Amino acid sequence: MREDSIFPIASQTRALTSVAVMMVMEEGRLLLSDHVGKHLPEWSNTTVAVVRSGGGFDVVPVRRPITIRDLLTHTAGLPYGSGPAEQAWREAGPSH
Repeated sequence: MREDSIFPIASQTRALTSVAVMMVMEEGRLLLSDHVGKHLPEWSNTTVAVVRSGGGFDVVPVRRPITIRDLLTHTAGLPYGSGPAEQAWREAGPSH
C-alpha cells in the first residue's frame, strides 16, 4: 500500500452525514422532523412519478413533504435511477 492509495468508502458517507446532521441538531439548528425544504428551498415542492394503468407515468406532488428523518432512514422514496421514470432518468444523464 502507498500513501496515495485510494479506497472506495461506499456507504460510509452515510454514517459521516448522519453524525454531521446530529451535531447540527444538537446545536438547535434543525429537527429530524423538519421538512427538507425548510433548509433546502429547492426541495419545497417535490414530486413523484405515479404509474398510469395504460403505461407511462404522471408526475404529481408528494402526499407529504420529505423530512430529514426520511433521508437519514432511507424512507424518502428517492430512487437510484429505477422505477416508473427510469427512462427519463437515463436520458437526463445523472451520475450515480
